[in-house]
Amino acid sequence: MKKKFAKLLAVCMAVLSLGATVGCGGGKDTPDTATDIEIYLWKSGAGDEFMKQIIAGFEAKYPEYNVHLDAKSDGSYIDTTLKLGAELNSVDLYFVSKGSNYEKYCEPLNDVLAYTNEGETKTVGEKIGADRLKYFQSKDGNYYSLSYYGGWGSLVYNADEIDGTKYKVPNTTDELYYLAMDLASEKKTPFIHFTDGGYWFYLYDVWTAQYAGLDKYLDAIENPTLEKVCDDSIGVKQMLEVMEQLIGASDQCYNGSNSYDFTSAQTLFLENKAVMMANGSWMEYEMRENYEVGTKNYSMMRVPVISSIIDQCPSIEDDAELSALISAIDAKNTALEGTGYAVSQVDYDRIKNARSLMSNNFNGHST
Repeated sequence: MKKKFAKLLAVCMAVLSLGATVGCGGGKDTPDTATDIEIYLWKSGAGDEFMKQIIAGFEAKYPEYNVHLDAKSDGSYIDTTLKLGAELNSVDLYFVSKGSNYEKYCEPLNDVLAYTNEGETKTVGEKIGADRLKYFQSKDGNYYSLSYYGGWGSLVYNADEIDGTKYKVPNTTDELYYLAMDLASEKKTPFIHFTDGGYWFYLYDVWTAQYAGLDKYLDAIENPTLEKVCDDSIGVKQMLEVMEQLIGASDQCYNGSNSYDFTSAQTLFLENKAVMMANGSWMEYEMRENYEVGTKNYSMMRVPVISSIIDQCPSIEDDAELSALISAIDAKNTALEGTGYAVSQVDYDRIKNARSLMSNNFNGHST
């Protein structure tokens, strides 16, 4: 096993990309000498250009090593190859969707996390942050995988339709619902998604956290009990009501959404078959092979604030006042009273925190 060399590259890559890597070794056509390092990269929405640049920088600094990159679209490749062992598996470093039961085949990355790059004062672990690292710590206390990429998820929308004039980007879920109704009334399909609900979880997780408050939400998902999930104050009920409003009616969603794969659904969205789609920042790269940059006018909105949050905010009278407050917060206005709103400091802070929440997929890309 080429653990020593895999670890050396792990340190360099961790410094450059805040990712890290795992060492294995042995087998197939790629040269498997002490100076050859093989990387398997899941060619997801992050693409592979960043890895090519990292490899070029590494080989320039360490010319005695040869790095072999295998970039494919199979994110679960690690599950079928890692368990083969060093004699049959030549991959030293994986950048993939997180595999399962991999710890016994891999080297701990604790020393990578403790490494401080020349000229810097923070370790790699400090740069990643404790809030992220806790999701990658194994039961034995070690770290065998780390995040190397994360994109933001929300609602992507057709900016020719929602142009800020006739239709505006909604601040709240009630405004989003009325926007969807207005679009449907003009025979424009509001939403499209793909099989198993698509990427809606990037929104409904945030809506639940907005309503419950982040600390209470995190406690519920990290220490789940039936009592917590069924507690009205946790936000699950309110989130489900929003989802029913948005995609419960037949004219709200593109026909057949539940049966499309994500590429087909994204293509239909970009072909103006629907105005909005739960998606993420990775969509631009994924569709670049089919569309030239700039030929499609779309954008991604901040997650609208769940309207029922005013149940938790006594000084906010209705959704119109909530929306006015959100506009002020977006404009970095710290006044407790302004056009269309007059609220308490507690409620201002509550809505500001809710507005700042977004969901990402950093824990879906690990090394």
